[in-house]
Amino acid sequence: MKLHPERSLVVVVFLMSLSPTSLAQYKPTPARPRSYLESWQGQPDKPDKIDHASVKEGTVIACIDVMPQQEGSTCNLKYKNGGEEILKLQESTTAPKTDVVYLSCEATVPRRACKVQLTVAKEQTTR
Repeated sequence: MKLHPERSLVVVVFLMSLSPTSLAQYKPTPARPRSYLESWQGQPDKPDKIDHASVKEGTVIACIDVMPQQEGSTCNLKYKNGGEEILKLQESTTAPKTDVVYLSCEATVPRRACKVQLTVAKEQTTR
């Protein structure tokens, strides 16, 4: 088998073109950032938790879980600077302004929990 140094040079140059610098130039479209808030009240051996987070105007807030899953169980949102919303399971809303939102749970039983998903509006990820 005969070695061809010119071919080896081509391979080395090609591999160098795949350096981290050139790979870093590829920027996939970012996913819309998501996060979650979870709250609960009346859980045995756990202190009550009223979760909260800063949200930007237009952030989508979706009630994705309530316990118990029965009529009357809701995700209750209260904004630090005024305003409240009540979401049933699978309902969503958008944050009316940049603020801090607090999540509490409502149910017909003392032991309850709820969870919302926060999704940043698409236009906020492209700025």
